[in-house]
Amino acid sequence: MKKAILFSFIHLVLFSCSLSAEDQLSTKDWISDLDFLQETIHQDYSKLFVKISAEEFDKEVEKLRKDIPGLETNEIIFRMTELVALFKYGHTGVSFSRSLHSHGEGQTLNFHSFPVNFYWFSDGLFVQGVHKEYQDIVGAQVIRIGKVEAMEALDRIRPLVSIENESFFKAYGIHNLRIAEILQYKGIIDNTEELPLLLKKDGKEFKTTLKVLEDVTPDFEYGYIVGNENWASARKKVEQDPLWIRQAQDWRYSSSLPENKAYYVRHSVVRNQDERTIADFFDKAMKEFNEGNYEKLIIDVRLNGGGNNYNNAHVIKLLIRSEKLQEPGSLVVITGRRTYSACQSFINEMDNYTPVIFVGEPSAENINFMGDNRVVVLPNSGLNVRLSFAWWQDKPQWENDEWIAPEIYVEMSSEDYADNKDPLLDAALDDELIAIAAGHLEHLELAFKSSEKDKVIAEVKRLIRDPKFRYLPLEDDINIIGYRYMNKKEYESAKLAFWINTEYFPESANAWDSYGEWHMNMGEFDQAISLYEKAISLSEEGDFVNQNAKAMLAKIREHQ
Repeated sequence: MKKAILFSFIHLVLFSCSLSAEDQLSTKDWISDLDFLQETIHQDYSKLFVKISAEEFDKEVEKLRKDIPGLETNEIIFRMTELVALFKYGHTGVSFSRSLHSHGEGQTLNFHSFPVNFYWFSDGLFVQGVHKEYQDIVGAQVIRIGKVEAMEALDRIRPLVSIENESFFKAYGIHNLRIAEILQYKGIIDNTEELPLLLKKDGKEFKTTLKVLEDVTPDFEYGYIVGNENWASARKKVEQDPLWIRQAQDWRYSSSLPENKAYYVRHSVVRNQDERTIADFFDKAMKEFNEGNYEKLIIDVRLNGGGNNYNNAHVIKLLIRSEKLQEPGSLVVITGRRTYSACQSFINEMDNYTPVIFVGEPSAENINFMGDNRVVVLPNSGLNVRLSFAWWQDKPQWENDEWIAPEIYVEMSSEDYADNKDPLLDAALDDELIAIAAGHLEHLELAFKSSEKDKVIAEVKRLIRDPKFRYLPLEDDINIIGYRYMNKKEYESAKLAFWINTEYFPESANAWDSYGEWHMNMGEFDQAISLYEKAISLSEEGDFVNQNAKAMLAKIREHQ
């Protein structure tokens, strides 16, 4: 019998941590905790040494050990946090959800949170939600936080976050911008009572200062503050919320879109909700889809931060069995910056076994990743460190990219959010976009069949420069087309393809290597030598392109 392993949601930090003034830890105590952490990781969690080596980690431990005597308590805690963040797995990190040990009564040192939620939209950093006391600033763009520009503030807090990829940081790491002690530690603000902001709204810049509000906890839904009697949201109130957040209290929601011949499913948690199981929900949804007048199934997991990985299998089987989901474009999945953990496995499996097209933002997890964690409590401070122990691998190791990237990249702007528009769903419903994403190689081949060179270049340029297609492997497609023409001895068409790649992907060693091969085959050896040397200069020593270019150079010079 399989033992179900529950993927924990990303550990959002609850800043209620305190340390009695009468019980401040000594340097010896903190160093003892550091030694305990180092030994525990080496003995029981050595699998974490992937993105950082054991030797590199130990060097950082030694730096902290030497610095501890001169550090304040908060500085030690945050240095510990940065140390663990070096593993760069989202399930691994320091959590402050439990208090540090303290004995007796006395003055406490608390971590404070400002009553605001920042969100990084496509057009910048904005105030997504805020306490009603500051409701006039909701929806404003953040120009400056404390003493630094908004983007600089984000860069400064990065070392505290176990960043798997940029989506993970945008979804989860950004919340550190609310924490007063972190902002002070990073030199963003001078004191932990006030947060000075330079904002822009309705075309005008203005300054304001937020203060810590005691015993105030924001109402969150999937990383967004919900507008209610106590909290203001930048999203305007409407009679019916957009599908991506409609009936948010329900973890799953479905809707018919008959005008598009599409069936929409929002799947926001990979766990059963009370007695409403995932299996029952998808049994009903897939029955309606399969029997209805629908040509496209859209599954929206942009908010899905994980749950129980074993709940995925039943849904995947339903998708594989559906006769309607056999062609590329029939299944479209909307991903986002919160798509994480067990949901990463869900989209991995769809990518493996169905003709899925992904739309939206890249996922927040590595394709293969370190998941489930245990809490290790440091003996003197009581600091909680979550350390991952399970390696989840749905794809071969050579496909272990930083994320699942969408064929059609779409990100919501602040205006989209405020006006309840959904450009991600719009793209998922756009048949022309989906057709290009589903058959991008064929689309380019059709363009190359044009007898007019200018038209070929114009269409290639359009695709390359369109941000929606930023993650399509267009360079690889064009390279394939070039070799197909070369094999058919249609040399001018092959040359055009290889030249286009060097023109629009000038940093690609492979593009120059392929163009060099064309010139070598045409007997233009001087040009080939120059191009192969360019490929070598752009490639890493020992990789395939580097070795091939050197071998071709040797072959040319041998016969000159």
